[in-house]
Formats: sequence, structure tokens, C-alpha cells
Amino acid sequence: MSNPEPDAPEEVETPKPPSDSETSGRNSKFAPIPLILCIAGMLISPFFIATFVPEAAAGWTVLGIFFVLALGTGVWFGAITKPTWWFPVAVGVAFMLTRALYFQDGLFLYALGFAALAGVGTLLSGAGKLELDDDDASAVDKFKEVEHGEVGA
Repeated sequence: MSNPEPDAPEEVETPKPPSDSETSGRNSKFAPIPLILCIAGMLISPFFIATFVPEAAAGWTVLGIFFVLALGTGVWFGAITKPTWWFPVAVGVAFMLTRALYFQDGLFLYALGFAALAGVGTLLSGAGKLELDDDDASAVDKFKEVEHGEVGA
């Protein structure tokens, strides 16, 4: 009547840790779009502003548009991907190209400002995607905890 053998534990399927391509590359095919729009906006907008805006307000208008482009595309980039260092650097390089075409040589420091704005934008919308764990526990370590039956708080 009684079974002398204890019941065998059921095999529980352990989840596999996500690969790097699954975690970081979900929306990566759209990542270049904000950068392309920022570069195109920086290269084309000074021409149109010089054509349609009075000369007295053209400089401030260009700076305002570049401010919106750097911050807006940074927020967009951070929203679709994990924030990286290459996007703000690319925005700074895009301004350097624009500076070479339209502006004085002394404005090279603005590239740092626009790069910083793009970096702030990516952090504003993408900070939740960064792994800021103090224990330096990777995804594999978290799955090992589950495998051993430990539950972290």
C-alpha cells in the first residue's frame, strides 16, 4: 500500500539566460534613424534658416534648432536602445562637420555641448535599461540563484 520509494522530484525547466544579441539588439535596426535625422537636420537647417530667417535672428535660431535636435534625438535614441557612448560622440562629430561648412572656426567647443545634450537625452529616456547593479551580478548569476532555489529580494 505504501510506496517504499520517495517520489522523484519533478524536473523543472530552468530558464536560459538571454544572449547579448537578444537583450541589446531588439530594436537595434532602428538605432541609426535618430542619428541620421540629427546629421541631416544639422547639415540642412542652417541653409534654410539663412534663406528664410532675418540675419539678426539667424544665429540664435540655428542654436535653438541644434539644441532641440541634439536633445530630441538623444531622447529618441535612448528610448529605442540602451544608452551608449557612440551616439553623443556622433552628434558632436556631426556638429563639427556642420561647423566646417557654415560657422566660424572658434565654435568647436559647441560640439562638446551638443554631445553632452545628446548624452543627457539618451540617459533621460534610457537609464532604466542600464545595468547598475552594485554586486556586478550578471544575468547568468541571477539564473543560478533561481536554479538553486534562492530568491533574491
